[in-house]
Amino acid sequence: MEHNNLKRKREEFEQSNNEINFNLLAFKEILVYLSYDCSFNRLLELSLISKQSFTTIKYLITHQQNLIKFYPEIKVLNKYINNDNNSNINNNKLIDFKEMEELKLKTKKGSYNNKEFNKLKSNLIEKCGKNLKKVQIIDYINYDPYYENPTEDGFYQFNKLNLDWNRDEGPNSYESEFDEDDDDAEIDSFEFSFEFLSRYPNIKKLSMTTMTSDMDLHIYKLAGILKNSSKTLETINFQFHNTAPSFVIQALESRSPVIKSLSVRLGTFLYKLYGETTKENNKIKDTSKMVSQLFKKANISANTTLMKLKLRKNVDTHKSPNNKDPSEFLSNLIGNTKLKKLGLELFELNGADDYKLLSPLIQIPNISSLYCNPESIESFLQHCNENENIKTLTIFKDFNSKFKMDTQKEKTLLSCFSNFFNQNRSLHNLVVVHNELFSNDQLLLDVLNSSKNNNNLIIKFKKINKNLIM
Repeated sequence: MEHNNLKRKREEFEQSNNEINFNLLAFKEILVYLSYDCSFNRLLELSLISKQSFTTIKYLITHQQNLIKFYPEIKVLNKYINNDNNSNINNNKLIDFKEMEELKLKTKKGSYNNKEFNKLKSNLIEKCGKNLKKVQIIDYINYDPYYENPTEDGFYQFNKLNLDWNRDEGPNSYESEFDEDDDDAEIDSFEFSFEFLSRYPNIKKLSMTTMTSDMDLHIYKLAGILKNSSKTLETINFQFHNTAPSFVIQALESRSPVIKSLSVRLGTFLYKLYGETTKENNKIKDTSKMVSQLFKKANISANTTLMKLKLRKNVDTHKSPNNKDPSEFLSNLIGNTKLKKLGLELFELNGADDYKLLSPLIQIPNISSLYCNPESIESFLQHCNENENIKTLTIFKDFNSKFKMDTQKEKTLLSCFSNFFNQNRSLHNLVVVHNELFSNDQLLLDVLNSSKNNNNLIIKFKKINKNLIM
């Protein structure tokens, strides 16, 4: 809704930009909307509208970055500073560096360029002096395994770190940590120290991925992550990387750092592969049972720190078999009073009565957001009609999803949504994250608009890309 208002006000202003006699307060307000989430070049253009626009945008950039969602790329800011060096009059500069106390920046595709970071530090120290207290990098940055001073002596703060490794470059903390020439060395079973994480003292979110390969690069001895991460770490996300059951328990039991959001990839083969085979584990024949036993062992019902938990399929989906019944796992959740968001993309619920397997959720009123895969849409919609606690449903088509839309499936799904919209009384937000789940997103919006009762439901669409980490 807010995004639509921004768009509408921007259009209204641009249609009337030839009018000059409008109220000054209204002009300032509309300029905030026009400046929202714009590129640096666009802000430069807007600042040229009038003297007042220049003054307003200068203030927004200098003091209210978050309000207009202005986070310039490091390279772009370096270029601006270098081009601006010829100007000696601070009043004529769009960024008032002398008044700036905080600065939030982005990188280009998460890359860490030592030269660019050093250059910007020198530029900002010269321009801002001692007034600048904090420089934050707000997007996910790819870690540098060997650079010993990524924060430049505390000048930069990194909030999000992406660990991405391959066969030649595992998550080494120093060059000789893993000897790839050792015939007996296996990267998946090697216990990396993850000492390099101590070089990033303000990390809040950590994402892990590895390359697509016939080799097994899914490391399972990960205790070093919790040992060496900052106490500020709250989120761990296994993107393209399977999760060792032992690490799930370690993360949930950790008291420093305290993990509030955990996204994992699980499958039945994991116990054997990760050296956690016992007589009890050998009896496990399906993913549903494994997940239930794992989180029962982790005492999830009594956990008071985790607020978001997402369960996804193994990277190789055939290694998450018999994933049809979440009921036992959900029953083990009863008693938990802190969890608010739950992702069940791991489970495929496409039977006529499979929605009943979600019924234990009704006894966990604190869970208000659910995530599901496309195969399970109908079951989750039916559950939402039964469970008034659910306010947000996110449909997430994972990168390894085998779901293929065709004309008949689309027709059936749209009919299912139509029935749901007409009955909906409690769901407020429907989020669809995909690449071409429907032939046209407008089809779903049309179904909503034609329903007799949409209860102010808002539908949002998000496209999957490599930078989207959920």
